[in-house]
Order: sequence, then structure tokens, then C-alpha cells
Amino acid sequence: MKNILKLIGIIALVAVIVFSTACIVDNDGTGSSGNKTGDTSSTVGGDPTSGFTTIDAFKKWLDAKPANTAATAYSVKLNVNDLGGDSYFDLGSVGYALRSNKTKYVFLDLSGSTFTSFPNRIANNQSPFFECTSLTGIILPNSVTNIGYITFSGCTSLTSVTFTATSKVTNIGREAFADCTSLASITLPDSVTSIGWMAFYKCTSLTSVTIPDSVTSIDDSAFYGCTSLASITIPDRVTSIGKKAFSKCTSLTSVTIGNGVTSWVEAFSDCTSLTSVTIGNRVTSIGQEAFRGCTRLTSVTIPDSVTSIGNGAFYDCTNLTSVTIGNGVTSTGQNAFYGCTSLASITIPNNVTRIELGSFRGCTSLTNVTIPNSVTKIDGYAFYGCTSLTRVTFQGTITYENFENNVWVPPFDGDLRSKYLATGGGIGTYTRPSGGSTWTKQPS
Repeated sequence: MKNILKLIGIIALVAVIVFSTACIVDNDGTGSSGNKTGDTSSTVGGDPTSGFTTIDAFKKWLDAKPANTAATAYSVKLNVNDLGGDSYFDLGSVGYALRSNKTKYVFLDLSGSTFTSFPNRIANNQSPFFECTSLTGIILPNSVTNIGYITFSGCTSLTSVTFTATSKVTNIGREAFADCTSLASITLPDSVTSIGWMAFYKCTSLTSVTIPDSVTSIDDSAFYGCTSLASITIPDRVTSIGKKAFSKCTSLTSVTIGNGVTSWVEAFSDCTSLTSVTIGNRVTSIGQEAFRGCTRLTSVTIPDSVTSIGNGAFYDCTNLTSVTIGNGVTSTGQNAFYGCTSLASITIPNNVTRIELGSFRGCTSLTNVTIPNSVTKIDGYAFYGCTSLTRVTFQGTITYENFENNVWVPPFDGDLRSKYLATGGGIGTYTRPSGGSTWTKQPS
């Protein structure tokens, strides 16, 4: 009997040991032995190499990683059908996973994902990737058709944006990459047709951008303040360039404007390094302040297609020495060439009918000018402050009423207006000594 009891005790002890061992092995509740590292990401939710299939698995993996630098960013593949939320505040979104790990830099490959757009809430200024400052690069899926409002705005470590060869993106939306201050270059795919308002606003490291032939519109301030951008070519299919689209691109040295653009306003103002401009032959208007403050621009040729030069178009282009105005121009806008202190000569074409207020005011190097017989009206300050102007030729008749008669806004320095309108004046050439105020009509 004692032996039987002893045997029963041994069997019971073995059973306890076996049960305890089983509990230890299955302590993750999966019914399997698990893995030795305790990292289940390779079997549940994927892994960074083959691709995480859930945002939660990606976040858990990232939470466990140590801090790194942008130069040693983690390369992560993410294969998901959505981004886990549609706002900055969604705790389940990929953006939250990145923002909650600000000291862990990540290069994100989304090429295996299937979502079609980046969700955003314009009314609440929210987007899942907004201000993800640890995101260093991204590969976009070819399923995406729209990069919407502030999608990557404020991603200050973002240096690389890659579109797949079969990309379907048609729109780069409002502020999509605004303030991505580390982004150095970007090549937009051939599918893109529009670049939205402030899309690349103040991307201060951006040195080059390739705008495909498919683009038809570039919205207001699209590249405003891209201070490292050196050159830009506007394709022929672009028909509109928005206000201040390239303003304050202070490293921009050359601009080629395609034949599809007809007009623009302030698009290149304050581009202080701009030396060369090629204007397409379908442009009909050089808009208001188009090149204002382009202080290194030395010459410009305005094609015959242009009919008007807007107010302040070349205001303060202080190194502009040569301007060729096409034969299609009928009016020069107010202050069009105001302060062009290096402009030594100007030929006003025969189709111009009016020289507006301050058109050539302060052009202190201008020495002579011919007013063609097509001009019937000269406004105040038109050539005021042109201190080197000593010779003016009038080829036509301008009436008293159309030759600015307000003594407070004289069209020329000195008494030229009164000499022209006096008996014996009119058509002819008038001269004055350098620095003088008295004009004399020369014998014909």
C-alpha cells in the first residue's frame, strides 16, 4: 500500500510540473510557444521589412525602439488601407505614432498601402501627418490621387518625397508641404495638374523642383519664400500663375515662362537674385508688381503679344539697364518702372496711347526719351525725378487737358510741360542742361 501511495504522489508531482511548464510557455495567451525575444510583431501585424499591416503594430514597434538621429532613421514599410484616423488628434493614426516618438526618426515606405487620399479636416486645421517632425522621407502609394490640405505641413525633417512610376496624384493641395524646411528637391509625377495655394510655402532648403508638362495651374504663394530655389521652368500647359507664386525666392536666378501663361500678378516680386527672364509669346499682360524688387534683373524683352504693363510691374528693379517693349503694348501702368535707377534708355512703341502716373519716375540714369505720336495722354510724375533726362522728343500732339496740369504732380522736372503747350511749342525736341530746370525747344 505504501508503494502504491508513493507512486500516486510521484505521478501527481509530474503532472504539476508539466502543467506549470505549459502555463509558462503559453503565457502570451496565444496557444503557441511565441518567440524567444518576446517581440510578436513578426507574426502579429507584420514587421518593418515586409511591412506592418496595422498602425497599432507599427506604434508598438516604434515605442520600443531607442532614440536615433535623422541620419540613422529607421526604415519602415507600412502596408495599410487607411492611416488610422483623419485628424491630428486621433490616437490610432500613423501621425500620432510618429508625433509621440519625436526622438525617433523614420523613413516611411507606403508603396504597399492602398488608401486613395490623405484625410484632412480643413475647418479644424487637422491632418494626420501635420508637424510630424521626425519623418525624414516618404514613398507614396500609387493608389493616392490627392495630397490634400496641410498633409505634410511642418514636417521639418522631411528630405525625400518619392512618387511611384505609376502615380495617380493629380493635385498637390493647399499647404501640402508648407514649412518642410529640410526638403531639398522634388520631382512631381506626370499625373499632377495643379499645385495649390502655399503648397511649398517657405520650403527654405528646396533647390530644385521639376514641374511636369501636365500641370495647368500654379496657385497663389505656391513657392513663396523658397529661398534656395535657383531656377524654374513653367511648362507650356500652365495657363495661370497665382499671386506671389514665387515671391521672395531670393536665390532664383532664371525664370522661363511657358507659352500657355497669359498674365500674372506679383508672381516673382522680391526675387532679388533674378537676372534672366524669358517671357512666353502668349502673355498678354505683365501684371501688377510682376517683378517688383528684382534688384539684379538687368534686361527684359516684352513680346509683341503683351498689351499692358501693370502697376509697379518693374518697381525698384534698380539694376535694369535695358527694356524692350513689344509693339502690342498700349499703356504703361502706374509706377511701372518707378525707381529703375540704372535704366539709361527706353523705346516707347507706337501703339502706346497713355503713359500713366509715375511710369518712369525716379529713373535717374535715363538721358533721353521719345514720345511717339500714338501717345495722347501723359499723367503726373510720368518722368518726374529723372535727374539725368536732358532730351525729350515729342512726335505727336498732347492737349492741355491730357498733359497733367496739376502743379503738385508735374509729369517732368522743370518747365517742359509749359514750354510744350506754349505758342511755338508742340511737336519737336526739347533739351535742358544737366541739372537744369529750363527746357528749350530745338530748331527742327
